[in-house]
Parts: sequence; structure tokens; C-alpha cells
Amino acid sequence: MTPDTLTPSQWDQLCSTIAAALGLDPTLVQPESSRSSLPEWDSIKHMEIILELERGFGIRFTSTEWIGCLEIADIAKAIQAHLAKISSRLPT
Repeated sequence: MTPDTLTPSQWDQLCSTIAAALGLDPTLVQPESSRSSLPEWDSIKHMEIILELERGFGIRFTSTEWIGCLEIADIAKAIQAHLAKISSRLPT
């Protein structure tokens, strides 16, 4: 899977946020990475990641979304959906 739901800068922001929260090199964070493939990604780190992404992107995940975001690709799709809602409300 490719990060086609986000712009390159948004994808970089997503990866760097996750890498920083987990104490990893950003190159280790890939679209197919998940909680099960990154041992550092436990339940506490998951909450830290979600909070940092909310701050960084100016969005709020629902509890259903953050519970269901088990892969980086899932998180990217959720972020894109929130950003699309925000941009649709902006005046043109």
C-alpha cells in the first residue's frame, strides 16, 4: 500500500510523529507498519501518537477511529477524511 491518501508533506508529518513517539528512525515507519509489526507501539504509545497527530493536524479522532487505527495506512485514511471535512467547510 502507498500513502496515496495524504500529500507528501502530510505523510512525512505522520511518519515523523509516529517515529518520535516510538523513539524510532522515521525511515522505519512505512505504510504497511502496524502496532503488531512495531514492538515499541504499545497501548500507551498509541494514545500518545493519537494525541500528537490530533495536535499536529488540528483534528479530533472519534474513539471508534483511534481504536480502529491499528495500521499506519488506517491512520492516514482517517487523517485525510478529517482534513477533507475541514476543507469542505472553508469558504471558496
